[in-house]
Amino acid sequence: MGRFLKFEVIDGKSDDALVDIAVDLTENHMLDVDIGATTKKALKTIATEKHRLIILGMKNFFISSTRYLQSKLPLRNTVIKHCRCLLPQNRQHQWTIETVKLLAPRLPGCLNVDIDVYCLTNGGCTSWKQFQRL
Repeated sequence: MGRFLKFEVIDGKSDDALVDIAVDLTENHMLDVDIGATTKKALKTIATEKHRLIILGMKNFFISSTRYLQSKLPLRNTVIKHCRCLLPQNRQHQWTIETVKLLAPRLPGCLNVDIDVYCLTNGGCTSWKQFQRL
């Protein structure tokens, strides 16, 4: 998205807010598509009248790829979103306990909703505390 959309259109957005960005609106596009230094250098070896067509083709590729990813990526999936509590850099944070509580009913085969959520709520869940210390 950052290669062809203006910075202010995507700045500060994540997850489902990225799905709602209208990638087809030309007012959201940068004037110059970011194609990288190597590609720009390679374009200089091609006749200048073909540059515009090539750049438009690249921009169309970015737009159609982004549209496809917006429709296929599970950016609104709460289970995937809450699984970030399992990342090693996040497990030390207190919010991970709340996230595990939210995951418990959605993953009944992994967590016993009644016992594990009770333990997390009352501070007695030793397995999560051990995981946090790793």
